[in-house]
Amino acid sequence: MKVNSSDTDQLIPTLVAWWAIFMSWIFAFAAFSKFIDIKSFQESLLTIYAFPPHQLPLVALAVPIFELVISYLLITRRCLGLFLSFTFLAVLTIVVQLALQNGNEVSCGCFGGYSPISGSFFFARNVALILVSYLAFLRCAKSR
Repeated sequence: MKVNSSDTDQLIPTLVAWWAIFMSWIFAFAAFSKFIDIKSFQESLLTIYAFPPHQLPLVALAVPIFELVISYLLITRRCLGLFLSFTFLAVLTIVVQLALQNGNEVSCGCFGGYSPISGSFFFARNVALILVSYLAFLRCAKSR
């Protein structure tokens, strides 16, 4: 079966759209799980040692709000949402990896509760999400 370029031209934007919907769901779910148990998320932030303790309440509120903004933008302004999603995930991954390298037991608090992160799984999963989101962003930007 021969695939012509018009089939590919239609398939790629569809895949990008589905990826944006998937990532929107991930960001929304992560945000709501943090809002449901904000205290637990603050405790998770303590394990990273990236913020002064007096700033934790503000950061614990800002992160899920930013995740909801990304979730919304992934649906309404796909290219911007994809850019913010891979950028946010890259920053999060770097911060958590630095904390793990310093010997800290880390929890990102991403889906509620305290669940320690396995460094290699967390890193591989996030790199995959970052890479696909980046490629989707490039395709989205190219089609504009």
